[in-house]
Amino acid sequence: MSGGGSRKSEIGGRKSVVGNRKLEVGDWKSEVGNRKSEVELEFRTISRDGVTIGEVISDEILFKTVPEGTDFVGNLYYAGFDNVVLDERNVFPDFFDLKTGLAGEVLQKFTNFRIRVAIFGDFTKYGGKSWKDFMLESNQWRQISFAPSREAAIDALLK
Repeated sequence: MSGGGSRKSEIGGRKSVVGNRKLEVGDWKSEVGNRKSEVELEFRTISRDGVTIGEVISDEILFKTVPEGTDFVGNLYYAGFDNVVLDERNVFPDFFDLKTGLAGEVLQKFTNFRIRVAIFGDFTKYGGKSWKDFMLESNQWRQISFAPSREAAIDALLK
């Protein structure tokens, strides 16, 4: 979280001003079109070397469409996170197929909101040269990273 002003977030129906905190388990609610989706998740705060990282913990897929991904990123922004770690198991498999456009659109939202994101997991199952090239190129910059483990993802955000 950056210094300066606080951002307001509505998670689980509770409005909270985010400062020094550990957000508890709550429901993230998204209304996309006529479909309401509720995802139970926890935001765990990791502080190292003066950097605060939000880790999203959930047993569910966090978003399946671009509008849901946009809502998700917006909620992260308003919760005050500038650095976020995600487990690839919480990401819809279509995200890893570049032809769907889901990765490009949602990762662009992270960039627009200036939220650095590191996604960790086993990406070998998402074969394809295009995906591997995309990950390699992304990892050269500091905005979006793909890592084999949670610790490696956190380390990428500390650079």
